[in-house]
Amino acid sequence: MNGNSQQQRAFTLIEILIVVAIMGVVAALIIPQLSPSINEQIRSSAHILVSDLDYARSLAISEGSTYKVEFDATENRYILTHSGTNTDLDALPSAPFRNPNDPDDQHITDYDDLPHIGPVARIVGAYTQGSSITVVDSVEFGSFGQTLAQTETFIWLSCSSGLDSKYVAIKINPITGIASVEDVTTIEPSALRVD
Repeated sequence: MNGNSQQQRAFTLIEILIVVAIMGVVAALIIPQLSPSINEQIRSSAHILVSDLDYARSLAISEGSTYKVEFDATENRYILTHSGTNTDLDALPSAPFRNPNDPDDQHITDYDDLPHIGPVARIVGAYTQGSSITVVDSVEFGSFGQTLAQTETFIWLSCSSGLDSKYVAIKINPITGIASVEDVTTIEPSALRVD
């Protein structure tokens, strides 16, 4: 060592406060960018429903029976059950996303209980649309994957944040039973409006 004393350099309180303030400003700019938009939130919720509809359809095909998905807008949930005559199929097979607290004969998806950031999607209602519109509370899949309805079924979800409300329909083809997510819209479905 040489004769000069070595100085140890430390951060002053002012320097630390400046760094913390800069980090706070950067976080305030970045964090809102990371949370999902209302469009992303409602589309994600719609894809969860489509996955469960596909699951009900595949059970109907693989078991050669009928399975029903019932919609409960009041409780903001839907329930998958076996609806065929073979009672041996009433107990549903275990599934990766099935709540372990569900009864053996039900697969319940409650939108209020799903993890989410931002507003929760809500089930608005469902209807079939042919020459006329008929409000329904369920969709049932037959052994060939078809729905037991003769016309397309639409299930509507909504998501609101402040004054911003979005809607999306899940459309189910009656012949194939395949469900798809329609475009997000700001227009409330007139068929489900209570006047």
